[in-house]
Amino acid sequence: MVIRLKDVPSFQDDPEAASRWIDEFISAIMPEEDQEDPYFLKVKTHMTHKCAVASNGCKVDADGVCKRGYDATIS
Repeated sequence: MVIRLKDVPSFQDDPEAASRWIDEFISAIMPEEDQEDPYFLKVKTHMTHKCAVASNGCKVDADGVCKRGYDATIS
């Protein structure tokens, strides 16, 4: 998805300020769990990060931290 926002400040020289602005004004929430809701199922299947311990996974071991930097995951 590509979105162009109007009237956004320029953050060319300050990536930290850009990150703070994004955290303040852009967010997403998981829909309520309903196994019969097609939107919930699509979000859970295609839009959540699933940490895995595998040769191409993001964890070194089962108790490890996601090396892609995700704080929380939904299984």
